[in-house]
Amino acid sequence: MRGRNVRRLAFLFLVIGCGQAPDIVTVRVVAPLGLVEVHRTPMAPVQGIDRLWRRSHGERIDTVPGVRAVGPVRVVGDSLVIGFHAEDQGVPVVFQYDAGRGILRQSALPSWLNGAVFNPPPEFAPDGRHVLLVARQPDGMLRVEVHSWPDGAQILAGLPTRPNPEASHSPVISWGNATDFMASLPVMSDTGPIVLHFNGRLSGGSGQLDSATRYLDVKPPPTPGGLRPSALPTLPHAVRTELERRGCTVQQSHRSENVISGHFAAATQVDWAALCSQRGQSTILVYWGGAAQCPPELRAAPDYQYQMRAGERVSFVRSIRTTEHYQVHDAAGRPVLPQRFVKLDHDAIEDLNGDAASTVWSCQGGKWIAFPGSGSQKTRVLQNR
Repeated sequence: MRGRNVRRLAFLFLVIGCGQAPDIVTVRVVAPLGLVEVHRTPMAPVQGIDRLWRRSHGERIDTVPGVRAVGPVRVVGDSLVIGFHAEDQGVPVVFQYDAGRGILRQSALPSWLNGAVFNPPPEFAPDGRHVLLVARQPDGMLRVEVHSWPDGAQILAGLPTRPNPEASHSPVISWGNATDFMASLPVMSDTGPIVLHFNGRLSGGSGQLDSATRYLDVKPPPTPGGLRPSALPTLPHAVRTELERRGCTVQQSHRSENVISGHFAAATQVDWAALCSQRGQSTILVYWGGAAQCPPELRAAPDYQYQMRAGERVSFVRSIRTTEHYQVHDAAGRPVLPQRFVKLDHDAIEDLNGDAASTVWSCQGGKWIAFPGSGSQKTRVLQNR
């Protein structure tokens, strides 16, 4: 009798909580049309019943009406979806979709975006507070810029560069999180065609770009064909379905199939990670098995930076694997000798580049912390998205 009363009280609590908890809102851009799907799942009113709540309440899916997204879209706050949309005439506009009320607003580009190059299109930061873009100057030169949104105040402007119209690579820009970003521009220099690779960071109301890394602009070998998620039987069905929905392939390396599992956020839950390759760029995607979580996307990087040629054979040398320790480095960022390792309280993801340096990513308190792997830099923190 007592057990029955407890079950009745629990059921009553769930009914009362229904409709009061906010929704978890995520978005997906469905290629090749750029359709924007908005996924809304009610959060459980109390912790510990997340899986039961999702099974009993399901997931509602909207599609932003009449929008064909150009570039990534973001969720700002609880339910505001923002991004860029190309109209039938090819004119880009800004769209904002309130997923909670189903209201779509579109507006012309602000004047400070008139010089933006839409190959690649500008990108909102994950928190929606800044826009990263490649801007064309009146003399035809290109430069990387970051502006605050929506006022358009210029936070950062790189040095102008002369574009290479016959480049083997297309320009690339990408946010790693709300403060860190990268850009890759094919340009002409005094020594010929090169590719400039920048890393940048925002801090307070300002930003900085590192000194550009220079690569010869040679035609890259074809990227080895990655596997479709359906060809990876070790993946759980839900993870495989999600990777298929995103249009991912998974590049294979000599070390790993690049799909792994482990206790990446807490020792009490099993999580999965996969190296998703899309449009020549791979990102670590993490699928959480419980309430302990960090941002689900990590460390996007162009695939061509991880290709190695041996004669006519091209191999992909980036890989991920599960680890539970990191290597000790000194204050200058050099490995301590003899080698010493520190055991973590739960599993982490090791991101490897062939036999070179690696980074150990550990999810701690909702943030990714990068610990040094062999030959890596010192510890740093990636803030929440």
